[in-house]
Amino acid sequence: MCLAGIEVCFTVPLASWAMYLNTHTIHMFPYKGWANTHWGFFRVDQFPSLEWEANPLLVTSLELSRWAPVACAFTFFGFADEARKHYRLAFTTVAKRVGYSVSSSSGFTTSTGYVLIL
Repeated sequence: MCLAGIEVCFTVPLASWAMYLNTHTIHMFPYKGWANTHWGFFRVDQFPSLEWEANPLLVTSLELSRWAPVACAFTFFGFADEARKHYRLAFTTVAKRVGYSVSSSSGFTTSTGYVLIL
């Protein structure tokens, strides 16, 4: 119930803000039928970054749609004990392959004997 309550508290303002950004950055045209809607359906337009970065609302909208799922995933699932255990396991695996050995203290020991304090 707590997770559902937190989700409602964050989803409603975030979705409202995203709808506000989308209504101010996307040009709306009248509906003319399915033939007009599906015309050029497989065409993908590319725009230089100078063109879309000139509009700050568009940049905010695009970055919000890019990073919101990542932030939500870490917020709701990324800080659990099991997730942190898997992060630590992945980190130590990569550290061992690079040449660092994980010690019981807060640092890493290299193969030459130097200690890196984190």
